[in-house]
Amino acid sequence: MLAAAEEAGGSGVCWWVKERSLIWYDYYLSRGYEESRWVATLRMPKRFFRVIVEKVGPLVTKADTRFRTDVRIAATLFRLATGSNYFHTAERFGVGYATLQEFMPEVISAIIRVLGPSYLKWPQSEDMRKITRKFERTCGLPNIQGAIDCTFVPVRCPAQHADSYYKRKYIASLVLQGISDVDGAFLDISCGLLGSCNDRRVLRRSRFLEKVEAGELLREPTVTINDGFLLRPYLLGDAGYVLENWLMCPFSLNGSSSAGHRLFTERQIRGRICIERSFGILKARWRILTVGITSSLTWASKIVHCCCMLHNFLVKNRVAMHDSMSVGEHEARSGWLFLGFNSPGCILYL
Repeated sequence: MLAAAEEAGGSGVCWWVKERSLIWYDYYLSRGYEESRWVATLRMPKRFFRVIVEKVGPLVTKADTRFRTDVRIAATLFRLATGSNYFHTAERFGVGYATLQEFMPEVISAIIRVLGPSYLKWPQSEDMRKITRKFERTCGLPNIQGAIDCTFVPVRCPAQHADSYYKRKYIASLVLQGISDVDGAFLDISCGLLGSCNDRRVLRRSRFLEKVEAGELLREPTVTINDGFLLRPYLLGDAGYVLENWLMCPFSLNGSSSAGHRLFTERQIRGRICIERSFGILKARWRILTVGITSSLTWASKIVHCCCMLHNFLVKNRVAMHDSMSVGEHEARSGWLFLGFNSPGCILYL
């Protein structure tokens, strides 16, 4: 709605309610038939977007808003996928800047609530047997239930205790710990600790370790190897971890290392590469995890969880990555593309 008003020193137009357009979404995307367009924009084919809308929609539908549920979900996925700032995303989907900031947390919470129980859970016996068989076919080591590692997600630097959030190269970040299977799906994640924490400390502070020590995970089944030795299930980790009877790390090789140590380390590396690949695909699809999250730290952790659940949803539905999506090895590990979060309390709308 517009109201023309005479202003001091001349005439002008006063906006009561700014006109907004859904042309881009309705005509360029929603009515488009190219699957590649959907995958490039929202990281999934249209049919899977409709599945998300069907599952999540009832939790975010409101009677007192003119913005359709599918638009709200699409705008949220677009921002997660591209890392675009609120202003650009709001203009693209014909919603207000403040409105987008209001409904994005609602959509993210709904995705976590709906997808979490089905797409991010520790596998049961039969599914886990399939996972261990795939690991053994991949690297030749028996009874592996996953590979573990950590990566960094850049965030807005808080005004207080800023040094605790800095990792190497003075980039404020949170740490994401992930455990993945051979196919790249996450079996367990933990996010929220500060960027200054190393891999071992993140593991010690995780709920996953509590479950392992309580005997809830990595206990069964055992397999018999080497003339009767019972081998319990275990994870593969890199040299940043400490050897446990449920966590196998590579040997530190040198000129005097035995052939057996070299062979085991080669197979161990071949098996655990899946977690690095998982992080790479996660960040290539959901670029907000490399561009940086400007929300509060609490919501930054929720955004990471949401992206991991969407990642698993796509992996388990065998959705291929678009050619435009790529992330380098250094980015997958370090978790950053752009600097700018270095100053305490800074707000950077990337």
